[in-house]
Amino acid sequence: MAPFPPQELWARDCELMHHYCTVTSPTLSVRKDMIHVWNVAIPRLGYQSPFVMHGILALAAAQKAYLIPSSRRTYLPLADYHQTLGSEGYRHELQTLDMSNWMPVFGFASVVVLHMLTLPTRMENHTLESPLTNLRELANLLRGIKTTLQPIMPRVVRTEFAPVVYGVWLLESDEKLEP
Repeated sequence: MAPFPPQELWARDCELMHHYCTVTSPTLSVRKDMIHVWNVAIPRLGYQSPFVMHGILALAAAQKAYLIPSSRRTYLPLADYHQTLGSEGYRHELQTLDMSNWMPVFGFASVVVLHMLTLPTRMENHTLESPLTNLRELANLLRGIKTTLQPIMPRVVRTEFAPVVYGVWLLESDEKLEP
C-alpha cells in the first residue's frame, strides 16, 4: 500500500528522482565511467522500466532518510514501498529473461545491491542486530544475482554498463586525473 495519497506520492517521487540525480548518483563512484552509469544509464532504464524506477526511488529515499534524520518517518516508508514494487517487477521480468528485458533486469540488480548496502542506515540506531547474518544474506544475494545474470554478462560487458561488471578500481585514465 502506498505511504501517501496519489498526488503527494507523485510529488515525492519527483523529489526523489531529483535527489537521486543530483545527490545520490554522484556519490556512488569516483570513476567517471561509473558515474555515467549511475547518473545517466540507470535513470534512462528507469524511464523505460517502472521496476527500475522504483529501485532508483527506493535508493534515493533510503539516502534521504539517512541524510535528514528528522524525516526518517517520511522517507523510510517510501524506500520500502518502492523497493517492494521494484522487486515485484524484477521477479516478474526474471521469469522471461531474454533480449527484450535483459538491460532493465541488470540495471535493477545493480541498484538492489546498493539498496541492500543501505540497511544499516535504515535501522533505528544505524546498527545491524546481526551483522554476520546480514553479510551472509548479502553474499547470497550477490551469488544469486551472478548465477541468474551469468547468461547475459557477455552482452553487458559490451554496453555502457560494463564498468559495473568490471568493478570499482580506478582506471589508468582516471588515475591521471587524480591530484
